[in-house]
Amino acid sequence: MIAVVSSLCIGVPALGIPLYKLISVSSVEVLQSVDENRGGFIYFLILVPLIPLLVAYRDNNLVWIVLAGIIGLFVVLGAISVIFTWLLSKVSLPVSMKLAVSRINRSKRHTGLQYGALGLSLMLLTTIWLVRSDLLSDWQRTLPVDAPNAFALNIGEHEKQSYLEALDGNNIQRSEAFPISRGRLTEINGEDAQLRQKQGLEQEDALTRELNFTYAETLPSYNDVIEGEWTKTNGVSVEKDVAENLNLKIGDKLGFTINGQKITANVNSIRFVEWRDMKPNFYFIFTPDVMANIPSAWLVSFRLEDKDNQLIGELSRNHPTVSLMDIRLMGEKIQGLLSQIVWSITVLAALGVLSGVLLIFTLLRLSLSQRQAEIRLYRTLGASRRRIVRTIWAEYGIMAITAGLVATLGAEVVVGSIMKFGFELPWSWHLSTWVMVPAIAFVTLALVLFSLIRQMLTTSQKQFA
Repeated sequence: MIAVVSSLCIGVPALGIPLYKLISVSSVEVLQSVDENRGGFIYFLILVPLIPLLVAYRDNNLVWIVLAGIIGLFVVLGAISVIFTWLLSKVSLPVSMKLAVSRINRSKRHTGLQYGALGLSLMLLTTIWLVRSDLLSDWQRTLPVDAPNAFALNIGEHEKQSYLEALDGNNIQRSEAFPISRGRLTEINGEDAQLRQKQGLEQEDALTRELNFTYAETLPSYNDVIEGEWTKTNGVSVEKDVAENLNLKIGDKLGFTINGQKITANVNSIRFVEWRDMKPNFYFIFTPDVMANIPSAWLVSFRLEDKDNQLIGELSRNHPTVSLMDIRLMGEKIQGLLSQIVWSITVLAALGVLSGVLLIFTLLRLSLSQRQAEIRLYRTLGASRRRIVRTIWAEYGIMAITAGLVATLGAEVVVGSIMKFGFELPWSWHLSTWVMVPAIAFVTLALVLFSLIRQMLTTSQKQFA
């Protein structure tokens, strides 16, 4: 309902203003060009969509930020494109290209509006598609089809070997086993750890509850060390966000209370942890010597299939004290939800691309129809049909490629900002887009030219005769 009402409100000025101008054309204007100022009040129709917008979104800062961003991008894209075309006029070019560049530079205001509209349309559809592609890539990498869907906890030291052998004997894909002990971070360089909480941030999770600690000879292969180096003794590796929130650095001395015992360790490395990959992950990982005197239970993750239901029953009977957390149902729901989101984003992206292409088609078609008078003048001065066709192709080819490249640059900047600050995901340049977007603009241009250029030249020849 909101979409329908919004479209109707926007349609009132979009259709009403040109329709009024059309039906109010005087007989004098049919015979000769007359500059008449009439019907200035008709522009008040712009208030029809503007007033509801102000009323509905007066307190929504995000809407106004987006609108301001669109207007700013329109101006920036148009200005960059005009500057690029002006620089192009300083280069030695063939006659058709020189005429095309001269025509583009003749009216910088009109050209800037065309470039801005064309570049913004291309940039918006490129942004939608790139965000869709990057999100899908991240989701598929985060939750692969072979992700673990079961966790066995509280495995005693005396039964660890038999439990793992049961999994391996049935060809179950599993992680390595991790010893688990629960405790708290209490001190940082001899001071109360609570004092290191940064002001203005949400209370650090590592300080508000008991944590699962583990130790290992080496760090998990799926954790990336971003600072420091893993040591063999008296060391602890810290997760990146915890290190940032508590302002921890390599060499800091940390104190912990685990199972009523106090231990200390020096920060030897800081790790990046991807918490969404369904694998065992930890805020702190110690070297084995630090927790040598602390008893631990064991944890292992693995992937179950429907054929393994009998194995689950056997494990429960043979190891009654082990807690088995089967998250297959939850995983299926997550996969189903992601599939629906993927489909929705794909449909929205496709509609955005289609709408953008149609808008570009309309802009170019309107712009090309304005060239009718110039084509008549070229024919009057003796220009050949071939020269006119080349000039038109050169002009719109330059516009399409320039707008496509500038739009791609703008889309890369916007998508990079969205990925980094909105979703906190890694981002990289999309090299294929630098070819695809100008190509889409040029193909759309070609469709417009093929549909109009023959009609325009034929009309011009009849008028010339």
